[in-house]
Amino acid sequence: MKLSKSLLFGTAIYCAIALTASAQDSYSAAEEDESRQLQTVVVTARKIEENLQTAPIAVTTLDAELLQARGATSPDDILNYTPGVTFDRVSPLEQTISIRGIASGSEGTSADAGVVFMVDGEVISRDFMRSSAVFDLAQVEVLRGPQGTAYGRNATAGIVHFRSQRPTFDNESSVRFDAGDYNFIEAEGAVNYAVSDRSAFRVSAFRSERDGFSRNALSGADIDFSETSAIRAQYLYETEGGTTFLLRSHYSDEAFGPPPRKSADPSQPFESPFTSYIEPSADRYEVINSDVDGFERQIYGGSAEIVSDLGPLRLTSLTTYRSGESTFNVDFFGTPEDLLVAKGYDQTESFSQELRFDNASEGGALQYVGGLFYFTEDTVRSEDRAILVLPQLPFLATEQVFSERNKTDSYGIFAELEYEVSDATTLGFGARYSSDEKDFSVFHDSNGALADFFIDTSEGPVEANPNDEFSAVTYRASVDHRLSEDLFVYGKVSRGFKSGGFNSEPFNLEAATTSFDEETVTSYEAGLKAEFFDRTFRLNSALFLNKFDDIQEEFFLPSGAATISNVASATTSGLETEWVWLANDHFDFNGSFALFEHSYDDFVDADGNDLSGNKLANVPDWTFRFGGAAYLPLATQGDLQLRVDYRIRDDVFDSAENDPAGTIPGRGVLDSRLTWTAPAEKYSVSLWGRNLTDTAEIQAAGVQSFFSQRSRIYGEPRTIGVSFNLKLGAS
Repeated sequence: MKLSKSLLFGTAIYCAIALTASAQDSYSAAEEDESRQLQTVVVTARKIEENLQTAPIAVTTLDAELLQARGATSPDDILNYTPGVTFDRVSPLEQTISIRGIASGSEGTSADAGVVFMVDGEVISRDFMRSSAVFDLAQVEVLRGPQGTAYGRNATAGIVHFRSQRPTFDNESSVRFDAGDYNFIEAEGAVNYAVSDRSAFRVSAFRSERDGFSRNALSGADIDFSETSAIRAQYLYETEGGTTFLLRSHYSDEAFGPPPRKSADPSQPFESPFTSYIEPSADRYEVINSDVDGFERQIYGGSAEIVSDLGPLRLTSLTTYRSGESTFNVDFFGTPEDLLVAKGYDQTESFSQELRFDNASEGGALQYVGGLFYFTEDTVRSEDRAILVLPQLPFLATEQVFSERNKTDSYGIFAELEYEVSDATTLGFGARYSSDEKDFSVFHDSNGALADFFIDTSEGPVEANPNDEFSAVTYRASVDHRLSEDLFVYGKVSRGFKSGGFNSEPFNLEAATTSFDEETVTSYEAGLKAEFFDRTFRLNSALFLNKFDDIQEEFFLPSGAATISNVASATTSGLETEWVWLANDHFDFNGSFALFEHSYDDFVDADGNDLSGNKLANVPDWTFRFGGAAYLPLATQGDLQLRVDYRIRDDVFDSAENDPAGTIPGRGVLDSRLTWTAPAEKYSVSLWGRNLTDTAEIQAAGVQSFFSQRSRIYGEPRTIGVSFNLKLGAS
């Protein structure tokens, strides 16, 4: 059933105003305990500090306390709490994130993602580095919709920003230890030391290891194991003149088993010209994949942030450097035979420099922020694929090799200003010019019986060194109005763009030298932010309409190679709502939902198939989440907290063709956590369970190939464990 988004949004506004009136009739500040009021949430979504409830932007925030209460320790844990956001993981190095109907997956050294990941203001440029360990967090902000002004390039769908705990001038420390089934052990700790009243250190460390959820029935070996070690060090110094220096360094080392692949229908035997087999059972975690090594990843880098208060102006300089390297050895198809086994290598070095000014601390009628941004990245990727290495059919053995390198130099200049035309109404405008220069080189070759599947062998190896430049002017215009102290509405229009690039596995020289164009989006958004019952109930909603041009869509060739092409236009629209309610001293509740309409407006694929009107790939029609917590004081013995979280989403198609066989079913996942906290909150002990209903959550679906079956990759089964937290406060 299709619902009118205008009607839904109008209903939301009506209900908000009605509830406000009811609240004013029934409650007064004197009747409420202020300790039970919702706290003001400060966000930096627009590169200045502001109140979440008066920022004209759709942003979801999770602070350190909430992350700990929910046991969220990974990017996918965190994104599951954002309305309308979906997170699917093909492998530890490849994820697909969808915000407002646009998926972010990217392949190759020159392709970019539509969802920008950031850590402490630094852009994480490559897909293989975005799922690295996150720990000792202060806050996570998820910005929905194009962010083409303050953040610029490639933020057509949104921003995910992880903000670490900063050093403070107190001596304090904390430690968390978790243990669970599948030999799961995880530890996280932080030590903050004040050297003087002007300087401080903070060191944080993280360690996690787990056996695989899945077992190879052929060898008995665990498959999808994981092991992570990471550390971050920070030094803060404040001068007498009001300048702050913050230096950061980080390092992580990770190893993962390969993703287990299960046939979409394990009850049916699989038959192909090259292999046939029957799955050992319907158990989604028992597979008969070929044994391969998996993935390894190392990342290190650092940043320097300098902030100077110069009276009416505040100047900020952020300099970052990051180096990442990964290797992998995986079975692409997950069959008992080595139909396609790939070994690969990725390496990236990036450097960025941002200079920014603002007058946010002045608090006048005119507020502004502007700056310059420079980013450079050098990325190398290589892969060697052994295809059909079958003892019974040795004459079919084929090898495919490719290597690519891309150098990007990106420049941006931006400015945003807001003017209060009255005590209740503010007008805003922003603009940015962005330019990307990309120098690309590629070598692609294949030999053996099936070489013609991968390259045009009449031309020989494909080798080229093309380059291109992609630029755009993006903008934002907004108006917001405070209807009352607790009721805020806004409207805005914004434009974003995602840079173009080159394909990794070109079939011939023409494909190697032809770039795909940039993708652009124009977004219209209206929002409501409200608090009721003396700030014990918060409701934030946004209605949006996105018009996309030249969408970069990923297709799979008969060989299984991914290729990106621009596919005309698409429209996505929807309603997002999130809420939190402090019912009384013993109960609080929260939730979110999103309703989407999405389709390709004009889309004819490379084979001439008209896909106009089809739904977008990996985008649900709706998502829903509900959570609640119950608190039981134990007098002098601390208190108990029981927290329950449930999330569910609609079915999605795994490709633009909307093939019913490629449907990824909707899934509902239930998590729970029982926590005892000691008096003075010095330490706590939790018993937790994840996916308590043991839902078969499909994380990714493989495409049907000439070589192999349509496979499925499943998420975590039911897991249980205990957690211990200790905090030593300031001394």
